[in-house]
Amino acid sequence: IYSFSNDFLVSNKKSQKMNAFISEYVSSWESLGREGFKLEFISNLSDDICADLDKDQIYIMLDTILENARRHGFGKVKREGNLVQMILDYTEYDGKGYIAIKIQNNGHRLPDDFTIDCYIRKGAFAGKYGRSGIGGYHVARITQQHKGYLSVYSDDSWGAIVEVLIPVKLN
Repeated sequence: IYSFSNDFLVSNKKSQKMNAFISEYVSSWESLGREGFKLEFISNLSDDICADLDKDQIYIMLDTILENARRHGFGKVKREGNLVQMILDYTEYDGKGYIAIKIQNNGHRLPDDFTIDCYIRKGAFAGKYGRSGIGGYHVARITQQHKGYLSVYSDDSWGAIVEVLIPVKLN
């Protein structure tokens, strides 16, 4: 897990009910006719759990992660089995409550030597599908602006997993 200093904060935050917020995002993504993979939304949160979010910034972050899955995870291979799951869950980290936004795809695995620094550093190239690293940099900055945490990894089932922790809004 990568943590950030809080020197660059978003000021356009509003309280959002996470299930409704992500459902709206997924609907807008699908309505644009995005192709290359199926997007599946799964939530393990109750409908009343909220976070303070800058909607535009979070949408940019999610677009970036999904575009990276399309471009790098699946490349030019368009097959029916291409899948991205967006999962919401509650977790605690360092004694505080967070909403975990986990986005995982069943495309190409991350390179064995791939680290969080490779993901967030502008100009970093990783593997034969690597590009400028600017997408990961934006994801990291938006996570930082929301006082969250970021991790990127692969496992036996998923080629790439990006997990963002955003603080739960306390009432």
